[in-house]
Amino acid sequence: MASRLPFSSDRLFTIIFIVGLCVSATTASAGSSPPIGRFSLHEKNGRPCFLLDLSATCHVQYEKTDGTPATVSYPVPTYSQATGYCATEQYDPHASSIQLHFGDPFPTRGFNGTFALILNFQRDAPVMTHFWLNEVVSVHTLSPELFPDAKFPNKYVNTYSFGTYLSTSAFQSPRSYLCKRDKLFLLDQYVSEPPTNVTIHYIHVQPFEVQREGRFSQTEECPQDFLSTEEPPSTTTGPYTTDTPVIPVGHFVLHDDKGQACLLANFGAMFRVEYELTQGISRNATYVLPENCTLSGSCEEKIVHVTLSFDTAFNLSASFSSDGKAFKLVSLSVGYVRSSDHFPDAMYPDTSSIEELSNLTLMETDAGKSYLCKEPEVIKIGSNVTLEVLELQIQPFGVKNGSFGEANECNKDNSSTIAPPPTNASFTIVPASSLLPTNRTHTTVMPTLPPPVGPTEPLQGNYTVYDSEGKVCLLADMGLQFRINYTQQNGQIATGVVNVPVDSEVSGKCSESHTSLTLAFYDGTFNLTVSFALHEKDGDSNTYQWKGIYLLFVEVPSIFPGTQQANKPRLISNTSLDLLTTSAGKSYKCNADENVTVTKDMAILVRRVHVQPFGVESGQFSASEECAQDSNGPVDEIAIIVVGVVLFIVALCIAVIGVVGKRREKRMYIPLPSLLD
Repeated sequence: MASRLPFSSDRLFTIIFIVGLCVSATTASAGSSPPIGRFSLHEKNGRPCFLLDLSATCHVQYEKTDGTPATVSYPVPTYSQATGYCATEQYDPHASSIQLHFGDPFPTRGFNGTFALILNFQRDAPVMTHFWLNEVVSVHTLSPELFPDAKFPNKYVNTYSFGTYLSTSAFQSPRSYLCKRDKLFLLDQYVSEPPTNVTIHYIHVQPFEVQREGRFSQTEECPQDFLSTEEPPSTTTGPYTTDTPVIPVGHFVLHDDKGQACLLANFGAMFRVEYELTQGISRNATYVLPENCTLSGSCEEKIVHVTLSFDTAFNLSASFSSDGKAFKLVSLSVGYVRSSDHFPDAMYPDTSSIEELSNLTLMETDAGKSYLCKEPEVIKIGSNVTLEVLELQIQPFGVKNGSFGEANECNKDNSSTIAPPPTNASFTIVPASSLLPTNRTHTTVMPTLPPPVGPTEPLQGNYTVYDSEGKVCLLADMGLQFRINYTQQNGQIATGVVNVPVDSEVSGKCSESHTSLTLAFYDGTFNLTVSFALHEKDGDSNTYQWKGIYLLFVEVPSIFPGTQQANKPRLISNTSLDLLTTSAGKSYKCNADENVTVTKDMAILVRRVHVQPFGVESGQFSASEECAQDSNGPVDEIAIIVVGVVLFIVALCIAVIGVVGKRREKRMYIPLPSLLD
């Protein structure tokens, strides 16, 4: 009688699983995506905290015994076991992770399983309204059943990749992320193993702030889902597209503080911005300066700044200087956001950039005259922007009666064109009268960027944040000034000074234990968020504090002259501050200046602060707790006065006693003969 070989249930499970993977892999290779699995994580109380719908395929490369490479592809099964963790205040409020284990009857063993796919997510701090996939990890064992003739059978391997993937935009309420287009991840960073690639065919994910009902919140869909399947236009004929845009020639007027016209301009402008595509090639976005753009700026005796903003995401800025005898254009900048409308399929969607030219000497014109140039002028700004200006007439100084002065026409052979116009570019010029009334004017508002002069004192702004029900949840009256260290082109460390404008765009977020205030200013070039936290002791909320600061900005040369990182984005943050400690239910008030070192590269001046981030009743400040500087100041002054008065009285008493004593001496020691006389 033949003996039976031992056969464990674990072994049977593994064989069945491997067969299933092979069948699934064959199906996937036939061109169809694997089915979508639904996974979730829950808190200890059963409430869902992580939602994921996923269809993905792993492509594992391995080395065979003969030294040749091979690849095995298998899908992530819909029955995978999901483990991981959600963002918590106790652990990490900014990170969450989901680990999909499959091919192992004991998934609780974690990375010791046969296969696993791990997706780690992060969100911004301290506002926590924007999240992204920052790490993808593949775990597998080179089992002979699935990896035939492997040189290292049953070897445990994990590969991973870091980055900013599947990124959402910043919103003030919870969002989920959806993408139906294939996304390939190359997992070969910092490991000596052959690379593993993961293709995500479909993903709908919400790793933070899941609703109690366990449903996805409002969805933000990836830009790729809105693109056609056609290939992008070829750029082999040149760096420009062959579109034929209509360029309106507008008439713009800038007024000074007295309401008088201080700058006149007629011109049309077209922008060509080169950007990278997700396919690894470049394309040009082409758009024009619209007739309904917003004019802002400032006029001074020797310098004029003007900015034209449009579509909430684009601007054109120029600065002119004058020595009283003539004026000239000294700087130009173009700011833009890579929106899906204007920058389809961008590799870095919804990111912003500013390109700038400084130290220019263009359009030189005698004082009291205007500069006129009918010929198109093409200017290359930075590395990616080409600006075409046409039908230009401008006068930034000496405007009288709201009319242009005598025209100083440009010399076609000596024009200010500093980049050759594209040979295949064409456009249509539309007269201003067909779009705009000739008397169109604009009111003067705050300039897009502060002028490059010495810093002024910060003004006290009044900022209010509302909760989801429209009630006031944060009040803040304060002046803010930043002193930011930066590196100049000569390697020296310099300091840029920035005052937060009182008309900054205000937003924020409120919860029971965390509140934030966000101020965006200079057309989004600066974005500041300060966060407050409520601290509990023995179950009671005792105090709150200013805990975090998060400043995202661009090193524009007008604020950071000579910077080594011109127009590059920069982030400075500190989430472990301990400022403005106040009893719960009260507001914090301090008239004295408070200077705070945020990091080694940034300090902040807080002036005349009155803030309440929790417990705001009826939209009004509660009773205030004064800072030590304010409460000690009057006491010290009184003490000095009292001590001075006491010392004066003591000195006066000593003087009186001295005088009286001397008189007694004289009476006691009168010479005897004089008494006998």
